Amino acid sequence: MATTQIEGSLIENSGIKPIDIDIPALEQALNLENLSGVLQIEHGGTGVDTLDELRALIGASGGRKFAITIGNGIQTTFSINHGLSSEDVIVSVRESIGSKNFEYPNIQILDTNTIQVVFGVAPTSNQYRVVIVG
Repeated sequence: MATTQIEGSLIENSGIKPIDIDIPALEQALNLENLSGVLQIEHGGTGVDTLDELRALIGASGGRKFAITIGNGIQTTFSINHGLSSEDVIVSVRESIGSKNFEYPNIQILDTNTIQVVFGVAPTSNQYRVVIVG
């Protein structure tokens, strides 16, 4: 067994006695490749129970989606409450039937849960699908 003795004037003068350390045995004991078994951590170590709680904990809001079909033949402005709690959202507007082409109306972020979509001409009944990701 290879051992290393730790000595020196600082240790000798402090009243601390030198010790023998089995360095190879210590390295083997600390080698993560030799570990086995299961280490269980409650709540994944985060203390949260739900995905929404985890997102809030790490400051992530991405990956959630809200979608709605809009249009009534009268209104040109639609305020949409998406409930995603973020101004960092991506909004797409496409035809809900037919060609499914994307449209590019004026989109405004009103607050962390609401956007406003403004068309030049009132969309027909259920003409557009609005998808908000954030």
